[in-house]
Amino acid sequence: MTWWNTRHYPLALNGMTPLEAWQADAMPLTDVSAAQPATFALEDNGRTYTISTSGVRWRRRGCLAPWMKGRTGTKVSVRHLPHHDDTIEVFDAATGRHLGAASSSSHSR
Repeated sequence: MTWWNTRHYPLALNGMTPLEAWQADAMPLTDVSAAQPATFALEDNGRTYTISTSGVRWRRRGCLAPWMKGRTGTKVSVRHLPHHDDTIEVFDAATGRHLGAASSSSHSR
């Protein structure tokens, strides 16, 4: 890794090493919280759901969490990790703010 970043000169970087190209890039960096990068792997089908007394109806199952109490009627979007649909992440549909995780009731018995 040290060789690749400091002594390797790919043609696409016009005579710079990857480290030199990184340091020369003026694009500002933004710090993110430790939890945020995980959300980039989540899939979103673009649909809007509504929290009901049995949680969010998703893939023919109810997904429920304690934080949903008192939020019946709230419009939300759902994101999940591919091939791991027993837990979903729920976001406010209007603002995109993360509300919390919810688990499928068929897996919580």
